Amino acid sequence: MKIFVFEWMVGGGMAGEAAPPAHDPFLQQGASMFGAILDDCLKLGVDVLSPLDARLNGAIDNFEALCRHESFQITPIEIAKQLKPTLRSLANESDYIFLIAPESEGILTRCIQWLDGFQTKVLCGPQNLIEIFADKNQTQQLLKSKGISVPLGIPLPAQTLADGDGSALAKLIEAAEELSWPLVLKPSDGAGGDDVLLCHNLRQLAVATKQQGTNQASRAERYISGKPVSVSIVRNRHEARLLPATEQRFSKTWNQQQLGDFETTQPEPVGHFVESVYPLQDSLQHRAAALATTVAANFPAWHGYLGVDMILADNGPDVVVELNPRLTASYEMIRAKTEFNLMEFLLMD
Repeated sequence: MKIFVFEWMVGGGMAGEAAPPAHDPFLQQGASMFGAILDDCLKLGVDVLSPLDARLNGAIDNFEALCRHESFQITPIEIAKQLKPTLRSLANESDYIFLIAPESEGILTRCIQWLDGFQTKVLCGPQNLIEIFADKNQTQQLLKSKGISVPLGIPLPAQTLADGDGSALAKLIEAAEELSWPLVLKPSDGAGGDDVLLCHNLRQLAVATKQQGTNQASRAERYISGKPVSVSIVRNRHEARLLPATEQRFSKTWNQQQLGDFETTQPEPVGHFVESVYPLQDSLQHRAAALATTVAANFPAWHGYLGVDMILADNGPDVVVELNPRLTASYEMIRAKTEFNLMEFLLMD
């Protein structure tokens, strides 16, 4: 059996561009996730086909040891135009395909589109749900329509953000009577806390939209005080399973008593994802599992790995803040603590 494993950062997505520094959080997360899935595959004794950017091999833990496996076959990627034909060639040669790519800038959707014609081999999907889950506005609308608890929020279309004097933004926020400050502003296709900003008033929100840029849609949501948690749903052809919940730590966090300066014009960044923490106390684990179970029940067609990011609220209902239609950084922690092998589960007959 041949498994095609592709991760965007180390697999050639940055080919032709300046290599990211070793401390880049997206590089570190991508390399860790790739290494975990590669190790899963090699433990099963299957052949693994992977494109790799040789400049970034050092980011992958135990790379030299992994390369000694005869069943690990590397295709070098040196320039950007090599990537799409290489993906299609490896997809044609393989029995199954495992993709790891961020939603930001439409990267995950683009990879899926490049693999058109090979969808039956891809260990995630279907494609229509990938496209919805990669967009936070569409995701929240769909979750709300299914009765799943989400933060109060509104989409901010790109044309609204491009309004020079901010009047269109002000009217949109004022019309949403149920919203209350502070608000969290996030790109509709962001990942890993990137460009997520906390805003206490309209002045800060206007500054935040300019910082994010006006060429893409965003989302404004009411800030929910609580514990950020992720639960992964994995589904093969026979069953769905919840992996243990993990707390998500970011480089900047607040509680309701530490929300910063209301008078400053500058919004506060959430910062990048730092680490997953496991285990959670039993009461939080049960709350997280209950919410994730509701999500799983509403998407029985989903196959593969689905990360459910949520806030276990200090007050009020627990809420789902986004769905990640790809492997999440918490998986490396989970497999280390539980010895769960995702690839063995997904390939189960």
